[in-house]
Amino acid sequence: MKLLRQTLYIIAVVLAAVEYIYPSQAFAWGRGHFYVIGTGPAGPEMATLQALETIKKMDYIIASARKAKLFADSHL
Repeated sequence: MKLLRQTLYIIAVVLAAVEYIYPSQAFAWGRGHFYVIGTGPAGPEMATLQALETIKKMDYIIASARKAKLFADSHL
């Protein structure tokens, strides 16, 4: 158990050192958000208001052609 704890500690220290030496580019690019929104079979008529507001704010949407057409026709 002591060996496992020491190994995990060494791994954590090494990862912290690597992050310090080679900082992540995420800070330079800014952090975005990734949302997964389930729309169900009905489309925008049955979506929650929070889901619709989030969809309006999105830069990119990945959806099937059928779902994209349903939401595009609803003028979001």
